[in-house]
Formats: sequence, structure tokens, C-alpha cells
Amino acid sequence: MKILSIILFSFLFTKVGNTQNLVATYDVQREVIGAPEGISLPPLTLTGYYFKKNNTIISYLTADYLKEYPDGYVEIKELNHIIELSKDSIQALYYVNLDSQIYRYRFRAFENYPENNFFYFDADVRTWEITGRTELINGILCTHAIQYNRKRNITAEIWFSHEFTIMPIGMRNLLNVPGLIVKAKFHGTRETFTLKEFSTSLEPKDEIFWPKVFNERFNKEGDLRKVK
Repeated sequence: MKILSIILFSFLFTKVGNTQNLVATYDVQREVIGAPEGISLPPLTLTGYYFKKNNTIISYLTADYLKEYPDGYVEIKELNHIIELSKDSIQALYYVNLDSQIYRYRFRAFENYPENNFFYFDADVRTWEITGRTELINGILCTHAIQYNRKRNITAEIWFSHEFTIMPIGMRNLLNVPGLIVKAKFHGTRETFTLKEFSTSLEPKDEIFWPKVFNERFNKEGDLRKVK
């Protein structure tokens, strides 16, 4: 199993009253892709962690499913079928600084290709279509919104709270978020995030925003700019 050197949140905050800060955790379920037709498998379980301090944000997932599948695969014995899973204990590591408008993220390793990538972006390059649908989720009144790609395919759906406008960037670096995300569906990765708990009175320490893996080389990608 590949273990990334990242400082987990247990030791990384102090109590202060500051609405510029946000610490949140999410229960995450990921659909298992690759099952034979007609076979339904339970989703993989992960935990999402989100930290915001002023205008710096970092988020990542921990692969809880590796406790159930320590060898990194799902086996359907009666069909002699194996589905490979990611063995990374830390996944989907995303970082944003809204002041410098830099976006960093980490892929799994590929031959001759760095895992760390970055580019610059416009904060309002992505837009959301507010559908007007509302839903009470874990006692929080939420509004539904959809994000499309250029081909009008849905990339993400969120249920957010207007009451807490403290999350300008969401998990997996969803841009231009209109409020605190209580639930999210990512259509590409087939993941569903549900807010477990959050706090604005905890201040993440600075070191969490630069994990050791970020000391490795970064690959510059094309910038994400709004078409004018």
C-alpha cells in the first residue's frame, strides 16, 4: 500500500473564532466501476477532509475501503472476476490559493509523468445553475445546483446552504461554490459526499497546507481562464 506523507487533521488546529476558517469532514461513497453486467456491488467508503484558512484551501480523501480490501481489489469469486482498486491511502489531494489564483493537485504516479500538477485559474471560470429545488439534509436547508461542462453534460451536483457562505472552493476544488456544500455528487468519479461535521472556530495550522509530497516536482498545465 502506498502511504503519502501528509499531516492529518487531528493535530492541526487551534480554537479561534474566525469565519475565514473552515474545517469539515465528509462521508464519501464511491461506485465500484468494472463489475460484470447484472452484478451490483456495495460502494467503496472513504472520508473527505476539507480545510480553509483565510484564502488557502486544501482537501483530500482517505481510503477507508482498504481496511476491507487490503490487497487493493474486489474479487467476485463465482465469476472469477477481479476489479482493481486504488491502493493509495490518501487520494484526491487538492490545494487552492485564492490570492495567487494557483490550483495544485496530485495524481497517481505514471511513468515519466509527475504526480504533482498546477495551473492558474479565474475564480469565476465555472458557473452553477441553481435549480430552485430545496431539501433538508441533516437538519440543514439546502438548495440544489448543477455544474455542466461545455457539452452540457453534468459534471457535478451540489446541495448547499445559503446560511453559510464560507466555502468559495469545494472538495476536489469545485470552483465558484455558492455556499457550504452539504451534499455533492461527482459524475466523473461517481462519488457522493455527505457532510458529517464542520466548524468555523478551529484554525488549521499552516503546515497542513503544504504536505511533504508537495516538495516533489510540479508539472505546469494550461491555465483555466474565463473566456472574455
